[in-house]
Amino acid sequence: MAEFRWRLADDDGGQPALFAEEELVQRHLGRGEYAGLEFLHVNAKRIVTTVPPASRMPFRHTINAYRGCSHACVYCLEGRTRVLLADGRMREIGALVPGDVVVGTMRSGRDRRFVGTPVIDHWATTRPAYRVVLEDGTELLASADHRFLTERGWKHVVGARHGVARRPHLTTSNTLLGVGGFPEPRCETDEYRRGYLCGMIRGDGHLGRGRYLRDGRRRDGSRFRLAPADMEPLARFRAYLTSVGVRADVFEFSAATAGCPPTSAVRPTREGVSAIEAVVARPTSPTEEWHRGLLAGAFDAEGSFGQVVRIAHADPELLGWICASLSRFGFSWVLSRLQDP
Repeated sequence: MAEFRWRLADDDGGQPALFAEEELVQRHLGRGEYAGLEFLHVNAKRIVTTVPPASRMPFRHTINAYRGCSHACVYCLEGRTRVLLADGRMREIGALVPGDVVVGTMRSGRDRRFVGTPVIDHWATTRPAYRVVLEDGTELLASADHRFLTERGWKHVVGARHGVARRPHLTTSNTLLGVGGFPEPRCETDEYRRGYLCGMIRGDGHLGRGRYLRDGRRRDGSRFRLAPADMEPLARFRAYLTSVGVRADVFEFSAATAGCPPTSAVRPTREGVSAIEAVVARPTSPTEEWHRGLLAGAFDAEGSFGQVVRIAHADPELLGWICASLSRFGFSWVLSRLQDP
């Protein structure tokens, strides 16, 4: 069996190669259901390629009608299908871009474990779809050739027990393996946004009062800025500020240096600082949504995760609020002092 991957002959930049060109022909032995087959990966620059006269092939031309895997890239899921990213977020598969890292699986001895799997390409196809309904009510739309991991290995959506269409396929006795169903995202309420702003400001913001010189006279005033390391929390923080009536501008906080990208920060108008001071106060009777937002904001400000989730801060009052919020949702936690370097 031969697999040909092609590019446009007159525009090498229009169709990027899917593998390096160290060799004109690369030979690979099939594995799994393709064991025993030899695959010839040929760099072809035309859809119709002339076979060299010295070739022992019994034909003079080949038709290279597709590029990609040995299945001609027939696997596909409906674009709105949500997938799990390696950082814990969810995203529709139609919105993935090369460079995203999704959760995949790989064998480890007799077991299978989750691994981060980078997306290297992404495109759309149009083909008949089949609805796969799971016991918990989850519905998946997929092509007939898409394969799902079950307790008995990878299985196609559609197949047959006999004849030319025979192949492993899903039945009602199969169980899909994976991370399970995703909860529906919660609506962001006003209380959630206020809790998030409180956690973010108390965790990573600089809020202070002082005297400054203006027009030759000393005046009292307040200043605030917040400069998180990532742009996503920065954009979320700015949007939440807008929801409570505070306009804020983004400015460059620090220029790029060797090995470090530039850092941006948020700075509200002078009138908005008073509103921010009100936001960072803990409500007399905080709601569950406020607690939820506080944890999200504090994590975006000073959180990290590995084997456990950590939120590091020197403010004992904020740490007390975080511990109370964790207890409210049934999480176990340990408060410990970081060792000095």
